[in-house]
Amino acid sequence: MAQYGQTQPTEKKGKLIVFEGPDGFGKTTQAKLAYKYLGERSIPVLLSKEPGSPLSNFTKDLREIIFDKHYSSQLDEVEQGLIFFLGLR
Repeated sequence: MAQYGQTQPTEKKGKLIVFEGPDGFGKTTQAKLAYKYLGERSIPVLLSKEPGSPLSNFTKDLREIIFDKHYSSQLDEVEQGLIFFLGLR
């Protein structure tokens, strides 16, 4: 058993690919292209979008609250942060 602060070696290793940048610069497009490319090569892949997964209606609603000016203008930074982290489940 691993001691606190130590990790157990695993046989399977994954990779995390992150696309970062300002809104409208094509992060979602590039992520979808990478997803398609890897899937066509039978490489297991999970496509996700923060907060949460785009497959969940709940997290879509959270994104709308965070990024819609009508909603977000009524929230302070702490409230926006809490909503964001709620979607990271």
